[in-house]
Amino acid sequence: MAENTLATHNTGLTAFSNFRRNKGFDALWPPPANHVIDFIASLSLHDYSFATARSYVAAISYYCKLHVQTDPTNKFVVSKLLEGMRRLNKTRDKRLPITATLLHDLMSNLTPVCSSAFEAAMFRAAFSVAFHAFLRIGELTNTKTTVSLHIDDVQMKSHRVILRIAQSKTDQYGKGTKIMLNATCKSTCPVLSMKSYLQLRPNFPGAAFCHFDGRPLTRYQFSAVLKKVLAILCYPPNRNTSHSFRIGAATYAASIGLDDNTIKTAGRWKSGAFRTYIRSPLTQI
Repeated sequence: MAENTLATHNTGLTAFSNFRRNKGFDALWPPPANHVIDFIASLSLHDYSFATARSYVAAISYYCKLHVQTDPTNKFVVSKLLEGMRRLNKTRDKRLPITATLLHDLMSNLTPVCSSAFEAAMFRAAFSVAFHAFLRIGELTNTKTTVSLHIDDVQMKSHRVILRIAQSKTDQYGKGTKIMLNATCKSTCPVLSMKSYLQLRPNFPGAAFCHFDGRPLTRYQFSAVLKKVLAILCYPPNRNTSHSFRIGAATYAASIGLDDNTIKTAGRWKSGAFRTYIRSPLTQI
């Protein structure tokens, strides 16, 4: 199980355990259906989102199946309760896309917020690649224990950069995916920005995007610099996040007429969820 999924399941099981203890319910496994039904009702009354409730119920289901127990979450009433939550608390994703114009402005205004020319070149390349490769922030940045994009996973050609994404949200078994980015005539060209960055990057092993002392670029640092540049440009920092690059890539692809299958493949989506990423002018108000 992916680390993030495991953490979410543990959170859900803890919430369910606390709920049953507070209600005076016995900690039976498999839990009676009425325990799950009351749990969902409680989540709704406390204004939890449908997505959170669904993930918590999925945790209960997984735990039962793991221990070869009857799964009470398969009950018709459970599915209808979750459907009711989905209908009641529909919330529109208010995150805005990074547009092609905004990407240019971001990459052009990094110098004032970066401590050196090297740092500006690194973030310029990171921003460009995040957009053009439809990357999730976890595929680009690193944690204390893992390196998402290794320097050995980057191949530079004369007019192309090839990235190997070793593992991602939709690639739990680590088969890996190759992404090819071609050079463009635009100032935001991912090939040009990567070449400029790699010419300055010290010869350290490990993370492809790293600081001059070899420390890997983290999610927090990526988001912090993004917010600083957005502030300079007077853009709303809370509506443009690290995920806005992926949203922007899908929106831009749709705007230039790429078909659904091409967008789905480019973003490595396994379902029709990519459609929720495509913003129309009305959704950006």
